[in-house]
Amino acid sequence: MSGTGLVSIHVPADVAETISNDGFFPAVDPNEARKAERITDTITPERLVYALANAMMSANLTLDEWKQTQIADGYASLADVPDIAIGGVKRKHRLYLRAVYALAHADLIERYPDYSLTPAGERKSAVVTLAGDDHYRNAHWALSDIVGKSRTTVELI
Repeated sequence: MSGTGLVSIHVPADVAETISNDGFFPAVDPNEARKAERITDTITPERLVYALANAMMSANLTLDEWKQTQIADGYASLADVPDIAIGGVKRKHRLYLRAVYALAHADLIERYPDYSLTPAGERKSAVVTLAGDDHYRNAHWALSDIVGKSRTTVELI
């Protein structure tokens, strides 16, 4: 552990492939996803690509009606949809990637719950489950922001 209080993680060598998308939504770079989500080398490149591809399909399905409206309005891709840019990247593009990354990370946490534990096992699996739920929430919010819906989360008690 460094003096900053952050746990040092090893990020593996880059994955050679970028995952192509449907032509409307952007391709996803597993290397960028790994860095953004701090996914360690415990998750193999193949598992990461698999989780990201499934997350892309899920996000695309959720956004399909919105996408069809954009195409009907004359926008051939997400990049063509008018939007503000932050740091040179359009907001909806960033939101799409956030949703995909969060969905993939939540899936990885659920399928490999021990991968995000510290080597000493200091965290409990309940904490990891909460982290997965947090990723699903972030994905839901990003997808809602893209289509312009409110960020309502309802939970049964």
